[in-house]
Amino acid sequence: MADIPRAFRRAAQHSPLYTRFHVYATVYDEDTGRPVAGTFDWVDTCHGFIQWRDLDKTEGRNDIAEGDGRASLITHWPFTPELIQDVDGTFYSVRSKLGMDAAGVATKLHVRFWRDDPPTIRIEAP
Repeated sequence: MADIPRAFRRAAQHSPLYTRFHVYATVYDEDTGRPVAGTFDWVDTCHGFIQWRDLDKTEGRNDIAEGDGRASLITHWPFTPELIQDVDGTFYSVRSKLGMDAAGVATKLHVRFWRDDPPTIRIEAP
């Protein structure tokens, strides 16, 4: 039987519905163990999409606010990133992890446009 997550990752590479995202983790100070504000390291590149809240609809789930979105990233890693970057260079801060999809293939994240000064990327994507 085929590995379903691997099949989805392979299919997303060729689907126009998915785009590539660079995934970043927060950098922590080696001496204090505290996060360094606005500084991130590249961790992985994966495929996914962002679904933005429809401002015309008032019914439905209210778990995301105006200007927020749900990112679905086809991943194989267990951690929650703090920052993702679209292919056009737009950064999105990750507000929280919403879990996995029903097939266990995509990690769903609550995201918002990065509104502060551009983040400092210590380790860039290759």
